[in-house]
Amino acid sequence: MRRPIIRALLRLLSLLPMALAHALGVLIGWLFYRFPNRERRNARINLALCLPELSDAERERLLRRSLIENAKTLCETP
Repeated sequence: MRRPIIRALLRLLSLLPMALAHALGVLIGWLFYRFPNRERRNARINLALCLPELSDAERERLLRRSLIENAKTLCETP
């Protein structure tokens, strides 16, 4: 049941111009940052473990940028 939906979504993403795919990725990444989810939790933990020398504010900025860039990659891949 999920496969046809995923395929249709990937096909739609593949038709988007790159600028629009990036804009959609920014929106999705921002949503991942704003709302609690496993991706945000794991990224926050990894950043704290890998970069303890950064301040909390610096890690939070990096977390937000990382989630946005990951979502942009997700949208441009198809």
